[in-house]
Parts: sequence; structure tokens; C-alpha cells
Amino acid sequence: ALHHAKEFVSIPDIVYRYRLRDTVTNWTLDKIIDNLKGLYDNFKFSLDNGYERLYRLTFDRLIVLMTKPLTEIENVNNSELKKIVYMLKGIIRKDYLGEELEGFSLLDRFVSNMEMLTIVIPAYNVEKYIRQCLDSVINQTVIAHKIIVINDGSTDDTGNICEEYSLKYPGFITYISQENKGLGATRNIGIDQVDTPYICFLDSDDWQHPRLVEFFMRLLEENQIEPDVIFTLPECYNQASRLTEPWMDKNIFESIFMSDKDQICYTIDQYPDIYKLEVNANRKIYRTQFLKDGNYRFSEGVKWEDVSFHFDMLHGAKIISALPEVGFIYRTNCSGQITGGRGKGRLDILPVFNETLSMCDSKCFSERDKAYVLHTICNFTIWFLDMTDSDNITELLEGLHFVFQRLDQSVIDIFLSSVSNDVKLHSGLITFLRGKGYLQLADYRKRQDYYYEWRMKEPRKHGIIYGGIQCIRDSGIKYTFNLLIKKIKYDGF
Repeated sequence: ALHHAKEFVSIPDIVYRYRLRDTVTNWTLDKIIDNLKGLYDNFKFSLDNGYERLYRLTFDRLIVLMTKPLTEIENVNNSELKKIVYMLKGIIRKDYLGEELEGFSLLDRFVSNMEMLTIVIPAYNVEKYIRQCLDSVINQTVIAHKIIVINDGSTDDTGNICEEYSLKYPGFITYISQENKGLGATRNIGIDQVDTPYICFLDSDDWQHPRLVEFFMRLLEENQIEPDVIFTLPECYNQASRLTEPWMDKNIFESIFMSDKDQICYTIDQYPDIYKLEVNANRKIYRTQFLKDGNYRFSEGVKWEDVSFHFDMLHGAKIISALPEVGFIYRTNCSGQITGGRGKGRLDILPVFNETLSMCDSKCFSERDKAYVLHTICNFTIWFLDMTDSDNITELLEGLHFVFQRLDQSVIDIFLSSVSNDVKLHSGLITFLRGKGYLQLADYRKRQDYYYEWRMKEPRKHGIIYGGIQCIRDSGIKYTFNLLIKKIKYDGF
């Protein structure tokens, strides 16, 4: 109002009297938050209109709040307080302040003290899902984190949505836009950008449990530990059925981390079954310096970029812990998933397998540790044989033949004697893929016959109704229908 006034007139008469109070302001948390929101509005108004003097006066008021009231309140972990502090940090322009940066330093220290975790979100062509993803990490029950979202060359509205959120939450969300580099390379860029003690990843078509940060902070504060890796227990959301389903390794996870509720810290030497846990990078929280010191990187230019990373990183971890109460929600059976499809992209698993085996040799993995790598290779192989189309399965089998010939017999023996959970099937598969007749597995009917022969005692068929329902849940209606046609063609009812 004063800025826009054209003329001022003064009068000598007393208009009203102001009563001075003996007590100082009782700064409650709500009062501080209201004041900070008002300061944010002032900063934004002055920036939008070029009112540099108002900007400086507002900053002087911020210094008053930062030096006294904000340091005296007890509940500095309040989520609303942290959000507005992030927003203030993001909107402050140092070039408006000259050398008067005391308030900014105070604000910077306050933010740094509450930042323990960075959530890195690579985003590519997910305009349908990205808002749900970002909302899930913004609206955590505890704010002790910040967010980096990286638009990996999206061609839809993903980039605009991400930028919209970064402008709404400056300082809290950092937005990076780049040409398409792929998921592995984008995650590696995220690692390079992180400056908090811990980091985790989230794919942009999934969403995070609302209490992840809360339970993460509780684990660190109550136990005074600094794990290199923290496993979580995700859930699956089937986009086709709209049902939530257990994570695929839930039983293994619980057998390791929930058999003794008093145990907090684990090592790979004592609990090698940790290697068996699903390799998904998003279900783990990592100590940032551990990743940087060990130069642990995701594979680039291929799908299933987290396989080699999973084993490399766990092999080097000194302390492993878990959060069984929380985990991200993994969306299945939706269009556009990176690991979906049955075509040539399935062949990416071949360089991934070879890179992983080479890494094991270069890092001097023990034969026992290599046996656990073989466990994942076998399970992936069975899955890929059933999911690869007829145009590409021969090339897949030729590549698998090479991979399995690389395996030492001593590693295979350890795997079959103490690691495998399906010895007959795995033994038959390994023998066949290392032998001369491996291309016979390209034929769907022959492959099913071999599986039955290797297992011998296990029934070959499930009831069509039960099996059909389960298949729809796992893979969707289209895949189930095509599989049913094949079964009718080859096996009959």
C-alpha cells in the first residue's frame, strides 16, 4: 500500500493509543509457521514485482526468527515447519542480499541438520503416474529428506509436471532435465548429486509408503547405527486386478530379518541368504558415502541394470539392516514398464549376466558367494525363457549357453547342495544349457516336458481355473489368453 501511495498527509492529533505489554511474544510452533509462511509470501511478491527493499526487510525479519524463536522450539521435526523452511531456502536470492548472508547461513544450517535422506526419482514418459509418485514422497509423516527428480528425455508431459512440482516446493525438490540416457545412467547421475548421508531410489510409476522416512529415522536414532544398506519390504499393486499382493521374496525376507526381533545389524558372511533377496534397487536405502567410496554403479545402456549392482554392493557392505514395516509400492501389469515386453529387449539380460560374472571374478567373490549369484541367474533364466518371443528365443539360448559354460563346476556343486530351493529343476536346467542340446528349449512344449522330467515327482498341470486366475494376477489377461492358446495347442485339456 505504501509503495503504491501517490501522496502522504500527516495530522498532529492523537488517533489511538497503543498499550505496551510487559510480556514478550509467546512463540508457539503454529505462530512460527504462520510467520514463515507470511515471509515466504513477501519474498515471492517482492521477487515478482522487483521490490528489492521489501525483499531486504523481509530477510531482516527472517534473521530475527532464525536467531531466537526457531532455535527455542522443541518440535523441529514438524513436517509443515520443514516444508516451509525448504521453500524459504529455495526462494532466497543471494544476489539481492549482497554481503548480508547471516540469515541464509542460519537457514542453510537448519535445513542441513534435518536432511538425512535424498530420494532420487528418474522419470521417463510417466505423465499418468508421476503426480502420485511425487505426492507420496512429499507427504511423508516425517520430513527428514529431500527429493531429486530427473526427467530422462520424456516426450510426454512428464517434464512439465516435474518442473511444476519443483517450482511449488523450491529447495525441497530439485529438478534436472536431460537427454534420454536410460535408467542406470540416470540413477548414477543421482548418486553424484546427493549430499545427504543416505540415498534411496524410486521409479516414477511407483509410489512410496507414507511412513518410510519416519521408520528410517527411528531406526537410526533409536539404535545409533549407520548401516551401509537398509532393506525394506515392498508390496505389489496389480494394475490389472487392482489388488495389492505380497512382495515376491516376502518369506525369505521374514526368515532373515524377522526371526529375531532384537537383532538390528546383519552381515553377508553370517546371513548369505541376503543375496537371495530380489535385486530391485528401489527396495533399499544406501549410505551415500558407502556407495561413493566403493564406486558402486548401475549398469548403463541395458535393462535389469540393478543385478550386478546388487551383488557388488552387498559383497562390500559391512552393516546391513532392515525396515520390515515399510517399502515402496511396485506397480505391475501396466503399459510402458521398462522391463515389460517379450521382444529383443529381453536379450539385455545376456550382457547383464556376463558383466555380473566378470565383476565376481574381479572382486574375488568366494565360491559360496558365486553360488548365490547363480541362484539369481537360474531364476531369471527360467522367467526369461517363458517371457521371450519365438523371434528372439534362439539368440537368447545361444547367449545363455555361453553364460552357463562360464560357470565353474565347484560353484555349481555348492549351489545345488546348499543354495538352490529347487534342486531337480535347477540341476536339469544347468546341465541342459551347458550341453549341446540347449536349443531344444526354444520349443515351448519340449521345454515344459523337460521341466516335468527334471522334477519328476511334481504334478505337471494345475487346475485350469486356479492356474488361470493366478496367471491373470501375475501377468494380466492378454498374456494368460496367449498362454492358454499354447497349452490347448500343445497339451490339450
